[in-house]
Amino acid sequence: TCALPILVVSETLLNIIMKHISPKKSLGQHFLTNPHVAKAMVKTANITRNDIVFEIGPGTGMLTSFLLQTDARVIALEADARAIATLEERFSDEIAHKQLLLHHGDIRDTDLETLSLQDGTFKVVANIPYYLSGMLFETLLGGSIQPKTIVFLVQKEVAQRIVKDKKESLLSLSVKLYGTPRYIQTVTRGNFTPPPKVDSAIIAIEDISRE
Repeated sequence: TCALPILVVSETLLNIIMKHISPKKSLGQHFLTNPHVAKAMVKTANITRNDIVFEIGPGTGMLTSFLLQTDARVIALEADARAIATLEERFSDEIAHKQLLLHHGDIRDTDLETLSLQDGTFKVVANIPYYLSGMLFETLLGGSIQPKTIVFLVQKEVAQRIVKDKKESLLSLSVKLYGTPRYIQTVTRGNFTPPPKVDSAIIAIEDISRE
């Protein structure tokens, strides 16, 4: 698969990032700056206006904006209070009309039931911190509240390990126990601010089930 192209971030988004949020290493923040990547993730998830979408760590709202353009209902969970303030300002209309439900909290300490998410009724689309990848796959696939579809932007090596490696790992076996993984596209490090040290990839887990 070819890598998605690097697109120079818009001046407006860059100003939002630099004015309100200096990325924190402790939160693993690498803000997505290429709208083509966000569009590819939304397209992969095949989102319609009837969907409920759970976004983990919306950050500056690059992906959020494209999720909202589908007219789907978006439930977003953000751990960084600075990002919450930016999102509340940027998406005030969508929040007022309850198309976007924005929650402040850490996914590691959050019961999905408190976010009004019900088993098998929603899709997860997110650019997640690398260090949370394993935990999120385990929580979402093996928990009592499963999504229908997962589309993650993760470390390229993790996506390859799940989908492409001939030698199965514990992670790949665990994911395939609950759904069908697909490697969608490589996303090079230049598509983020600040750039991570490694490339990323879009991965989809579809047909999620306990059976």
